[in-house]
Amino acid sequence: MFKAIHAAGLSPEAFYLEESADEVVVRHPSSGATFTFSGAAGKYVSSYVAGDVTGPELTKYSWDGLIERVGLWLSDVKQDIETPDLWADLGRQRELLASASDQTLANTPFAPNEREEITEQLNEFRADVKAAFALSEQQSEDLDERVDYLIDATKHLGRKDWLNICIGSMFGYVLTVVLPPDASRHLFEMLAISIGHFFGHGLPGIGGG
Repeated sequence: MFKAIHAAGLSPEAFYLEESADEVVVRHPSSGATFTFSGAAGKYVSSYVAGDVTGPELTKYSWDGLIERVGLWLSDVKQDIETPDLWADLGRQRELLASASDQTLANTPFAPNEREEITEQLNEFRADVKAAFALSEQQSEDLDERVDYLIDATKHLGRKDWLNICIGSMFGYVLTVVLPPDASRHLFEMLAISIGHFFGHGLPGIGGG
C-alpha cells in the first residue's frame, strides 16, 4: 500500500491506515478520500470515495488485483486534490473585495493620467497572460473583450466600483478557462502587480491561499 501511494506521486505521510477485525480503511484526511476493503487471501471486497467519485463495491480475487484498484483510487485522489476548488477561490476573492473596497478606498474617478497608465498596464497584463498561458483563440478573444471593457470602464466608473468589476471579471475569466491552481494564482498576482498601486496597496491576498 505504501509503495502504491508513492508510485502515484503522493506522499504516504498524508494517509492513515485504520484496521479493525472486519475491515481496513485507508484515509486521506485532507481531501476526505477513503479506500475500504475486507476479506482474506483469494477474495477481497473493496469500495472507495475520492472527491465526487464513488467506487462501487467490487470483489478482487488476488492481492495484486486489489492493489490495482488502490491505484485507480489514488489516481482519483490526486486528480481531486490537484483540481482547483473554484468556489473556495471565489469565496477568497469576495473576502479580498470586501477588504480592498472598504471605507478607506474612496470611489473617486480616475484622473486622465491614471487612465492612461491603467490602459498601458492592462495592455501589458494582456500580453503577459497570452505569453504565459497556452490560450485557445476563443480564450484569447475573451481576454481581449474583458481587458478592453475594463479600459473603457475607467472613463465612467469610480475606482472602488472599477476594482470590484476588474477582479470579478478576471475571476470569471479563470472560471471560463479552468486554469490549474498555480496558474490561477499566477494570473491574479500578475494583475495585482499591474494595478495594485492605483489603490494605495499591492492588493494583498490576490492569488493567495
